[in-house]
Amino acid sequence: MVSLAIHQTTTEFKAITAKQFLILKKIKRYSRERLRLDRFVRALPHSPRARQQDVYRLQREMQELRNHCVKLLEENQRLAYEVNHDSLTGLYNRRYFDNYCPQACQTAAAMGHQLSLLVLDIDHFKAYNDTHSHQAGDQLLQRLGQYLLAQVQTAENCVARYGGEEFVVVLPRHDFAAAYAIAQTIQTIVSTFNITVSIGIACYGIDGATPKDLFSCADRRLYAAKQNGRNCIVGSME
Repeated sequence: MVSLAIHQTTTEFKAITAKQFLILKKIKRYSRERLRLDRFVRALPHSPRARQQDVYRLQREMQELRNHCVKLLEENQRLAYEVNHDSLTGLYNRRYFDNYCPQACQTAAAMGHQLSLLVLDIDHFKAYNDTHSHQAGDQLLQRLGQYLLAQVQTAENCVARYGGEEFVVVLPRHDFAAAYAIAQTIQTIVSTFNITVSIGIACYGIDGATPKDLFSCADRRLYAAKQNGRNCIVGSME
C-alpha cells in the first residue's frame, strides 16, 4: 500500500514539475515581451496624436501581459503547494519530509541543538475502514491531520503524512522528554476520536547519526509499540 502511494506520488510530482517548467518558460517569454513593449512605448514621442492610438493599444497589451503573468505565477504557486502537501489531510507529504528532515538534522548539529522524531501509526486502521467504510477512514485521517496541523505544526516543527495511516513529526530543539510529552498529548487527543495510535520516538545523535538512521530507529520503535499491544509509546529511554 505504501509503495503504491510512493509510486503515485512520484508520478504526480513528475507531472507537476513538468507543468511548472512550462509555466516558468511562459513567464520568461511574457516578461521579455513586456520589456520589449515597454521600451517601444518609451521610445515613442510623448505628444503626436497620430501615435496616440498605438500607445493606448500597446498599453492595453502590456496590461494583458501583466495579468497573464500574475495568473501564471498563481498557478505555479498552486503547483508548488501540491508538490509538497498531501491532498487529503493538508499536511506536508513524504517528499517534503524527505527534504526537510536532513536539513533540520544538519541545522541541529551545526547549532548544537537537540532534535527528536516521532513516527506514529493509527492502530487497527484497516479494521476501522472495513467496519466504517473507506470514506469514514478518509474523514478520520483528515480529522487527525487537522489536529496535528493546528496543534503540533509550527514554524520549526514539521508534521507530514508519510503514507497511508502513518505520520511523522520532526521536532527541532526537543529532547526526549519534550518529544515524549508531545507524543502523550497526541495520544490523549486522538483517544477522543475513538481510536488509538502507536508512536516510536528517536533522538538525533543519540539514536541515529544520520537522518536515515534516525527514521529507521523511530520506525523500529513504532513496530515495537505495535508488538507491545499498541496504544503505547516506545522511545530511547524505554
